[in-house]
Amino acid sequence: MAIENNFQRIGAKNNTEVGREFQTKARRYFASQGIVLEPNVKVSVGSPPAPRLFSLGSHEPPILVMCKSLKWTGTENTPSAKIKTLNTVAMLFGLCDPRYRRIIFMLKDLRKGESLARYFVRTQGNLIGPGVEVWDFDPEGDVAERVH
Repeated sequence: MAIENNFQRIGAKNNTEVGREFQTKARRYFASQGIVLEPNVKVSVGSPPAPRLFSLGSHEPPILVMCKSLKWTGTENTPSAKIKTLNTVAMLFGLCDPRYRRIIFMLKDLRKGESLARYFVRTQGNLIGPGVEVWDFDPEGDVAERVH
């Protein structure tokens, strides 16, 4: 008997593969904008410095991207675990060398006309440090918009 995974994206083989596919689409989007990024870039962060892995990045020009293919929950509940994940990313970016352009690149997923990225900025904007960008990305239309 198969075990049901309530946290698995509907129609996906597994969530790791969903994230990997989103990262590939994000990388292609940035390339179309003339920004060449490598996957799985390590950068030392914090004090004392420790290596951290970022979804995409480049040391020259200095850019770090965390790709988040998060969707609203299937219910009307607040997606608190997803927001906690995004807060962690924002905190991590706050500890990065400020010479890096730092981007939280999110799947554009709407609920009641508001994307999860915009909801995150609206409700947690005070926790997003200076210089940290938040983007909505619609991979179907290959359109991205900076929302913070």
